[in-house]
Amino acid sequence: MDIAGPQPRNMLQNELAIVEHLLNLLIHRMILLDDLEAPQEVLDFFEECIIIAERIWIVGNEPLTRNGLDVLLNLYRAFFPRYDRLILIDVELMDILNNN
Repeated sequence: MDIAGPQPRNMLQNELAIVEHLLNLLIHRMILLDDLEAPQEVLDFFEECIIIAERIWIVGNEPLTRNGLDVLLNLYRAFFPRYDRLILIDVELMDILNNN
């Protein structure tokens, strides 16, 4: 008989905190951009990043599974190049808005 207790997670607590922080930043930026009537492509891009970040956070909170870490690694690989691009878009967009 297995003893019920805390299960190891797919991600460590500090990693989950980082993803949660990134997710909150993305959502905040998305709200700001929506108010500024940003181009639809930028909003779609933010939305895609948010969806991937949410998936990382959800899978990271799940109990450790045989393929859970593989799923997380694939999501990380999908997310971080987009996040890097998002930062560049964000900086460019803020420059454009500040110059107008």
